[in-house]
Amino acid sequence: MSYEIVEPAGFCAGVKRAISLAEEALSKYSRVYCLGELIHNEGVVNRLREQGLIVISELTQISDKEAALIIRSHGCPPEVYDLVSARNLILVDATCPIVKRIQQLCEDFTNRGKRILIYGEKEHEEVKSLLGFGKGRAEVIENLDDARDVEVDRDTILISQSTKDEELFLRLKSIMVKKGLPEDNVYNTICTDIKSRQQKVKELSKRVPVFFILGSKNSANTRNLFEIARANCPRCYLISRLEEVPDLDRREVKIGVATGASTPYNFLNSIIEKIKSCEER
Repeated sequence: MSYEIVEPAGFCAGVKRAISLAEEALSKYSRVYCLGELIHNEGVVNRLREQGLIVISELTQISDKEAALIIRSHGCPPEVYDLVSARNLILVDATCPIVKRIQQLCEDFTNRGKRILIYGEKEHEEVKSLLGFGKGRAEVIENLDDARDVEVDRDTILISQSTKDEELFLRLKSIMVKKGLPEDNVYNTICTDIKSRQQKVKELSKRVPVFFILGSKNSANTRNLFEIARANCPRCYLISRLEEVPDLDRREVKIGVATGASTPYNFLNSIIEKIKSCEER
């Protein structure tokens, strides 16, 4: 039995930055809140909670006058910044820089009177933030079936949630261009790190009989990696806890292993150790 790890692995740059900002805030301020989970990884969020981070769902839950508020890595709508300022809270903005750029795109195109189509999940926090920056001129396309009912013109802009499947986005682009959307109006805003993981998972999943995707089940980019791998490798497992590793046969030729962008490297190491222990049986 052997294994092959997809690189990049572990945290992406945006997640590393968010965790670093949170840890710095916890060491600096007496009360630190986060509006929603900082990243989509239960283990990391629980560790930060143990260090004192208070996760809230509404700003009204903050009673302190000089508390610090962290904006999660997925971003938030612009009105949240106004409320933070009005309440004199200390702002720690951990929004992923890539998400920030997409938010800016939404705001710029909205100010120019454009209509924005966002390929993404309506209930995902990043998409909610983009809708906020779209100021009523943005709408969400969740799948290719939705796209077939959408009309476009030269004032329509197509962008994507930063963690979506690039192959599906390109298929969506093709549908929209055939409807009359100018190609120059399409912006592939999927994160480069995410695209690299997707492509390498797709390639490796064609060469291995078993595949492990490591990460939380509420992580959009992790779920996308799982679907990409499963399309080529039916024995694909989405693993968020060590006890979810299936029984392994020493005769397995090779196991593919990939992590979501919010999966810590120490969890990857623990999975590799478990694979090695099966080799030694």
